[in-house]
Amino acid sequence: MVIITGIVPIFVMLIILIIKPLIYDGKTFFSSFYPSFVFLFYLHFLVPITSLFFGTGIIADEAEDNTLQFLLTRPAHRALIFLTKLLTNVFVGSLIMIISMLITFFIAQLGSTEQTPNAFSFLMGASGTVILGLAVYSTLFSLLGGTIRHPLIVGLLFVFGWEKIITYVPGNAQYFTIMNYLQALYPGKSFIDTPIFSADISILTAIIVLFTLTILFGGVACYLPGLKEYR
Repeated sequence: MVIITGIVPIFVMLIILIIKPLIYDGKTFFSSFYPSFVFLFYLHFLVPITSLFFGTGIIADEAEDNTLQFLLTRPAHRALIFLTKLLTNVFVGSLIMIISMLITFFIAQLGSTEQTPNAFSFLMGASGTVILGLAVYSTLFSLLGGTIRHPLIVGLLFVFGWEKIITYVPGNAQYFTIMNYLQALYPGKSFIDTPIFSADISILTAIIVLFTLTILFGGVACYLPGLKEYR
């Protein structure tokens, strides 16, 4: 599943490259389009979806396949077992996302004479935001996968319901979404003409909140097998 999510944007970018002469001036294609592409396709769509399928499967898939009891009888602390699975999922997801972003980055540069001196710093900042997004969403969805039934349905409602709707609600409601803090870290805000950057959150505040949520969700999710009996 995660491999597919990494391949899809590459094909989309290739299609856009083919029709680029019809919709964009080749000299400004990177600065006018690519930051928006990464923001909408990777950060807003692929990161939550990849995290949802990875995160909910850490505990839920084992329980549904009746293999969880065998995993929990291993001579290792239960929290350590699931922490390892969680970190592995985040690492694999991050690796595939970054490779996919690198490929689409170079595709976007094809045929362009635009000078992009800040392209590398943008790519590094966007990659860091994507990795942190995968971490916080994966820990949240792993917690959902271990506590409720049908975590995929609840996760989809959270991603495409709460996170998307509240993002556009004016006022303080935006502070109760994960995506709002990820947007504060995104390095391409100046290239994107959209009202969703209305919440005033500093980079330091966003980092502290996201790391706190990751540790909180991940800690509870990892210790959950030791507190709950699965059948």
